[in-house]
Amino acid sequence: MLLIKKANINGTGTIADILIDENGKYKEISENITASDGTKVIEANSMMACPTFVNTHMHFDKAYTSELWQKELDLQYGRDSGGRDLCDA
Repeated sequence: MLLIKKANINGTGTIADILIDENGKYKEISENITASDGTKVIEANSMMACPTFVNTHMHFDKAYTSELWQKELDLQYGRDSGGRDLCDA
């Protein structure tokens, strides 16, 4: 088994321990889980823990600000706010 201590769950600020069984499945997520003999322990020290990644190519800096950075990209690549190319106007 694997025990991750004091993880920041999904970046929400909720600090909890995560216990994962021998098959890689979540067994328990709660505060102050006690490790049994033979359990590997990782001290997360409030670092973020996220669910298993399905899409491993993700830009966390833009994940929650898509509307804001899209406007910046449009200007950078010469498009108006509707995505139309300004060079063709």
